[in-house]
Amino acid sequence: MNKLTLLKFIVVIIVIVIALIALVPPNAPFMPEEKRFAYYTFPLLPPLLAIALAMATRQVLIALFAGVWVGALMVVAYNPLSATTQTLSWIIENATDSWNATILIFDFIIGAFVGVLYASGALHAAARAIAKGVKSALGSSFAGWFWGWLYSSMTTRTLS
Repeated sequence: MNKLTLLKFIVVIIVIVIALIALVPPNAPFMPEEKRFAYYTFPLLPPLLAIALAMATRQVLIALFAGVWVGALMVVAYNPLSATTQTLSWIIENATDSWNATILIFDFIIGAFVGVLYASGALHAAARAIAKGVKSALGSSFAGWFWGWLYSSMTTRTLS
């Protein structure tokens, strides 16, 4: 971890601590009433934390886990051990749901297919073939529109 990444990580941790102190929920007994913020800002902390951590550390899964953990920390009244067990409980509950498990398996299959295409060189060959026809920014925009339209029209016909 280089110095810039470490500095970003420290800044994110400081922001998290300040946010956890500043955005105490309205029913917290240890915070005087006049020092509390409005309740509608409190639920924004976990997603903002996850986004900030993902940008600072470039580790999306760790950032998402931290965001869910901070949300669980808020739900269980700032008990870190209970927040960890609640987070793991939510993850297991959602991963074992039949609909979510189907989506996860589908994502794994698509990832494996893209990996095979990448390893075989097919993606590079397709990119070179498309790049031969694109000579300008306008051509690039048109190519993106055309391939998106083609994909959309093909999937719409097969699904309906």
